Amino acid sequence: MSFNRLRLPLLLAAFALLPACNTVFSEQPMLNGAPPATQVPRPGLWVSTDPDCTVATAGPARDWPNCARFVILDPTGAILLGDNDHRDGDKQLSLSIRFGARDPALAEIRIDDAADPTTNGYAYVAFAPDGAGQAGELTKLRFWWVKCGPSQGMSYPGIDEKCRPASLAAILGAARGSSNDDVETMRWVRQPGPGDLPTGTKTSR
Repeated sequence: MSFNRLRLPLLLAAFALLPACNTVFSEQPMLNGAPPATQVPRPGLWVSTDPDCTVATAGPARDWPNCARFVILDPTGAILLGDNDHRDGDKQLSLSIRFGARDPALAEIRIDDAADPTTNGYAYVAFAPDGAGQAGELTKLRFWWVKCGPSQGMSYPGIDEKCRPASLAAILGAARGSSNDDVETMRWVRQPGPGDLPTGTKTSR
């Protein structure tokens, strides 16, 4: 999948902190030349909820409770939305995503924030099908951030002390090492509608 961008309010403030929180981060894209992922998520509206969260997913996603975090995946690339607390903020952050690699598959997330260029670069999420019998596009998956090491101050092979990877192989190794850390599940809900986008959202290609 090619890169595609969505200019949107800052919905995931955590992205701005990625370089400082034990998460692999690169100034350059690392998936160039990687084999395509065997399966990728189905385009549309996705949700990840807290265990005790109740959400009426037929309603506009921007009105969902804070315990429901969502992603809208665009067919031509990807656009990331997230935590409802920041849905109507006035700070703009450009995010894009692409999929590649195998064992595990990776999502490479581009962070491009004109207001704070020091946070710009690429972060990595690993993902896998959640449950058997999913042919073609995934509709339910497990995902986890690729960590720098098993604990603060320790790094996986090929990841330096600043959490920068030396190669794609290093990222994949770190992804396998992180596979038991803070794993979340996410499921496809439906195709998105106008009420799912934050107020004032603009697209750019």
